[in-house]
Amino acid sequence: MTEHNETVEWRHSLSTVVSAIAGAGLRIQFLHEHDLAFDGRLSAGRK
Repeated sequence: MTEHNETVEWRHSLSTVVSAIAGAGLRIQFLHEHDLAFDGRLSAGRK
């Protein structure tokens, strides 16, 4: 076990990430969204 660990996290929406990638001049050839998030919960905005 280590001590004095610091973690910093940011929550960026998919649209923010995609816009940043395109704004940097990179081309997005394929994008597929899924209904579930990585932790298995429903994505934000869905019931």
